[in-house]
Amino acid sequence: MKQLTPDQMIYGCSIGTLRFTESKKKNLTDRLNSGGGDCHGLFLSQVGSCGEYAFCLIHGMPWPASVNSFDGAPDAPPDWEIRTTEYSEGKLILRKRDNPTRRFALMTCDFPRGIFTYRGWMHGVDMKQKPWFVPGSKEQKKEPCYMVPQGYLKNET
Repeated sequence: MKQLTPDQMIYGCSIGTLRFTESKKKNLTDRLNSGGGDCHGLFLSQVGSCGEYAFCLIHGMPWPASVNSFDGAPDAPPDWEIRTTEYSEGKLILRKRDNPTRRFALMTCDFPRGIFTYRGWMHGVDMKQKPWFVPGSKEQKKEPCYMVPQGYLKNET
């Protein structure tokens, strides 16, 4: 568990804001499937960037804090993709466009308090199991994905 300082929260949120506004300028689609409009999308971008930052601090690695990294660069070196959710029982998600050769880590958070908890990780290729497949919904603008419960995640990095 890591509680970000106010300065760390400001930094993480500013990177999330930059990412969101740059995506909007480029007319990119909502990759987070927020469905809640721009305010919710901005919030999710901030949660995600702060989760990446906390993951890197917990594991003693530098956070690239990249903006406009549409080239497929990982969230954290060397091959980490970080997923963050406010739901304490949240699941690790792998989407069709994700690179399955990467490692995917799950962070949960109490965002207003800046508290982030590392829940575990799994290789993308190992996440593609039938019981974890969720077909998606056009009505809700949710794409098909794999959702891995926390109990199946590895805890060591």
